[in-house]
Amino acid sequence: MSFRLFGRHGDGLDFRSVIHAGKRYRCLLAASVGLAAKVQACRAIFYYTVYRLGVLSKSKVRQIEVASCKFEIDFSRKELAGVLEVLLERSYEFGGRWVTRAGDTVFDVGSNIGVFAVMQGKQTAPGKVYAFEPSPTTYSRLQRNLALNDLKNVEALPYALGDEIATLTFIDAPISLNSRLADGPTTGPTVDVTATTLDAVAAAKNVHRIDVMKIDTEGHELQVLRGGPSALSITRRLVVELHHASDEAPITTLLEAAGFALVHRLAELRFFERKV
Repeated sequence: MSFRLFGRHGDGLDFRSVIHAGKRYRCLLAASVGLAAKVQACRAIFYYTVYRLGVLSKSKVRQIEVASCKFEIDFSRKELAGVLEVLLERSYEFGGRWVTRAGDTVFDVGSNIGVFAVMQGKQTAPGKVYAFEPSPTTYSRLQRNLALNDLKNVEALPYALGDEIATLTFIDAPISLNSRLADGPTTGPTVDVTATTLDAVAAAKNVHRIDVMKIDTEGHELQVLRGGPSALSITRRLVVELHHASDEAPITTLLEAAGFALVHRLAELRFFERKV
């Protein structure tokens, strides 16, 4: 989920992006129940805006409660964007088929601070959610958000997923949504992370069915899929976020060969469902 000023479709302070931001703000206020939550939402709107405009840069960590979910977010790392897009706009749900139910198993690959994982943990209980986040900084926030929501059915795993088991270089970007595995030499802040594969995790956790798999790894999606032929064989639905247009053809080819059909496009998101 690449960061943009006012969301997926807005690149700056043009009329459309301001209108889009206003709609998101109204949704945030409406989903914040009670006076305390609405005060938190108003504070969040203020910080969300001023940090995106570059008025502030120092770390600012606050808690919010929205749509019956609690989150600790760092506004300087632009972490509210996931709450707005994933929890309020439900961007990863397409029709009724991508809305999980009690008892489902979900893989959240590229969990970031855990907005999707928290939402899925509440929807699928007593089902199981596996949330993967390799960034040490963001992983700590993910763990705290799971604890804030008392989600015992969500397991956070500090791994990158790919097509090999190895130690890889990870770019821990100032904007957490843009952190990613390095695909070449870089001058940015990096950290070594443990990489494993979908198949290795599914085997280790004795997973026999994956109802929904969400993959958002900032350009590393194809490698994730290549590391999971067995895991894909037990998966019913996937939503994959594309960060490079050139990845769509190879990802679609791989998934079609694995028995999936592309059924919907929404901006950078591609929704795949196992063929009947």
